[in-house]
Amino acid sequence: MIRSMTGYGEAERVFDDLICRVEIRTVNHRFFNANFRAPSTIARLEIEIQKVLQEKITRGHVNYLFSVQSIDSSRSYNLPSLDLDRAKAHWEALKIRKKELGIVEDIGLSHIMTESFSRSAENISTENIRKEDVIDLTKEALEEVIAFRCHEGLNIEKDLKQRSVILKGLLENMEKRAPERLIAERDRLQEAVKELLEGNSTDQDRLSREVAILADKWDISEEIVRFRSHLDLFSKTMATDRPLVAGKKLGFILQEIHREVNTINSKANDSTIGNAAIAAKEEIECIREQLENVE
Repeated sequence: MIRSMTGYGEAERVFDDLICRVEIRTVNHRFFNANFRAPSTIARLEIEIQKVLQEKITRGHVNYLFSVQSIDSSRSYNLPSLDLDRAKAHWEALKIRKKELGIVEDIGLSHIMTESFSRSAENISTENIRKEDVIDLTKEALEEVIAFRCHEGLNIEKDLKQRSVILKGLLENMEKRAPERLIAERDRLQEAVKELLEGNSTDQDRLSREVAILADKWDISEEIVRFRSHLDLFSKTMATDRPLVAGKKLGFILQEIHREVNTINSKANDSTIGNAAIAAKEEIECIREQLENVE
């Protein structure tokens, strides 16, 4: 079983006339990396929240958002509100600076707007929201994230299985062609030697030894055995390993498969096997791209 590193989850509850909402988004990353956005009173719980996240998520970039708004729909906490006292103080300060600097331009609303308006959301008190409530809300959103990652993981696993079947077919083609290629190369060498000697007698024992040496250099039976073993382990890992370790382990196995294919390609000296090796490399590259998003 494997899990994707792409996920999304959300949860919403009402605490003390405040609608509290948690959103968690995850994408692929080599390690666990979290980014938090929350009111200052909630942000102080960042360490506890991160521990909860890491209980379920081992790898991936996590964006965590905790937002609040009033349950009273008649109040709009996202709109700016005018702080009259602050506006008056700013107005007086600007008049003094105008006189000191001899500025002719009149002071208008645009000069005090930035300093006099504030977001009402900043005034929402979250002091009464308990730590336990924040943790429970986080866990609820986290469950959705895990369900999302598992669902995406099933789609990735389906694709990986299909590509594994293709690799197995290419391996069988290489294995079938390998002995035929050795026989063809032996016959070709014998014909070449006869042409060079122009009908003179040859030492058949020595010729056989030379052909055997070359055959050993071109032999890919060991690589084929290891290729098949790695493929079997790859499939077994997808089916039985825990999601927390599957991604890295599959990546390592794929590296070994790629190494064997490279060796086969370099030793093949045959167009049929060479073409199969190139096709295998294309599938391996597609699998590698998928594994970048596997936890």
